[in-house]
Amino acid sequence: ILNSIFVKKSMKRVFSFLIVGMLFYSFSYSRESDSLYNKNELSVYTGLFSWEQSVGFVGEALFDFNSFVDSGYQVRPKVIHPIGISYKYHFTKNVCIKSSFSFARTRKLYSFTNPTYNYTRTDNIYSFMLGAEWHYFNRRLISLYSGLEIGGFIWNTNVLNNDNIKDRSTQGFVAFQVNAFGLRVGNDRIGGFVEVGVGNNGIINTGLSVKF
Repeated sequence: ILNSIFVKKSMKRVFSFLIVGMLFYSFSYSRESDSLYNKNELSVYTGLFSWEQSVGFVGEALFDFNSFVDSGYQVRPKVIHPIGISYKYHFTKNVCIKSSFSFARTRKLYSFTNPTYNYTRTDNIYSFMLGAEWHYFNRRLISLYSGLEIGGFIWNTNVLNNDNIKDRSTQGFVAFQVNAFGLRVGNDRIGGFVEVGVGNNGIINTGLSVKF
């Protein structure tokens, strides 16, 4: 009986040492993996329609519908969709903070035939935001994530009419970007990504990133 009790106690001790050893090994391995993980990431991207551009075009369509019959109103837009650069710092493989800067432009030529009159309006939008991302799925070549950013943007407007008279204005507003879904494909150095969301950077963003 004493031998049996001694054997059981010995087995429990061995088992306890194995558990502690496995936990220590797992912790050391994760720390080592995190230390080898590139924590800095620099990206360039382009988007499709910032929310300001989208709202502007919807409003323009309503104005066009109400006015073109009486005034012969026409508008010819030229759009530079959001282009930008971002920096991310990865605390872990799952969480990172992010800063981004983007630029977008909408230039429109307004023409009226009753009476004859035209002018050009150029809207330049400069956005700067800070935020965070959660990378909830990480594999060697694929990462899935979501993110949120908030900051401010400057809306600079220049209007030039027939008589070369300029009218300028600059306003500041709150900027934001909510990316409901992000996909990055690539290795731990270079990759491409696609993001779907809404905000100053566009409803769909795509670009390239470099980790270091």
